[in-house]
Amino acid sequence: TSALAMRRLDSLLAATPPPTRAGRILVGCPPGESHTFGPLMVTLLLRRRGWDVLYLGADVPTNRLQATIERTQPDLVIFSAQLLDTAASLLDVATYLRDIGLSLAYSGYIFGLLPELSRRIPGHFLGFDLRQTPQLVEALILNRPSVPPTEPIPAIYQQAWSYFRDRSGLIEAHIWQNLEAPAAVSGMAAANRRLTGNILSALKLGNLDFIGPNLQWLEGMMINHNMPPTVLCDFLKAYHRAAAQHLDAPSGEPVVSWLARVVAECEAATAQLAEHYWSAE
Repeated sequence: TSALAMRRLDSLLAATPPPTRAGRILVGCPPGESHTFGPLMVTLLLRRRGWDVLYLGADVPTNRLQATIERTQPDLVIFSAQLLDTAASLLDVATYLRDIGLSLAYSGYIFGLLPELSRRIPGHFLGFDLRQTPQLVEALILNRPSVPPTEPIPAIYQQAWSYFRDRSGLIEAHIWQNLEAPAAVSGMAAANRRLTGNILSALKLGNLDFIGPNLQWLEGMMINHNMPPTVLCDFLKAYHRAAAQHLDAPSGEPVVSWLARVVAECEAATAQLAEHYWSAE
């Protein structure tokens, strides 16, 4: 059904009439983002209202975006991010566009899951109602409002991001060397990559608590690899031990402290589940 909907959408886009309004808009996804249904719908709605819209597709590298901007001279860029890591990529895009004086409008699932994320992105948040998107975009192009103020990324998080990025390989190698369940290798590898990527993204966005909902996804991924839910706590403890060994204060403190808190919360939740199970028996 999804593939059929995408083919139908492609057909509708191909049938849109030539633009009748002055102003050009670029629509696409930041680096790493592969979900294109929303941007395609935005492109269709705007083209039907006469706007000249150039659809860039998924996973648009910044250098490609830069070359396209230089060639096409757009009035607005619209990007969509669905995940925490692509919200971090969107921040890079937004910073680049702000520095060259070009407006960004954006939306995506992650901003509904974590509304406070929008306070980190220097751009215009479009919300989630596609029916309102054409009017919001028209107001941005015609009125050219200033970018809403954003919350700066704390300096300790900026330092922690660079420090953790440089030492994350040591942390992952430490976990591999102490892996006690060889049968779970494929699931642990995916969990390692996922948590490292989430930590880097959350540090870039200025709040490690942004990872919270993604830990639920991490638990689901482990279950899909036929690993019991209790393995999540064991994995987090192993990651915390490795981080504590390889990350020094002050730059490593935000990550080590966050991991310690998450491990404590995971153990408390596991104990509560066990107590509920035994009381039910």
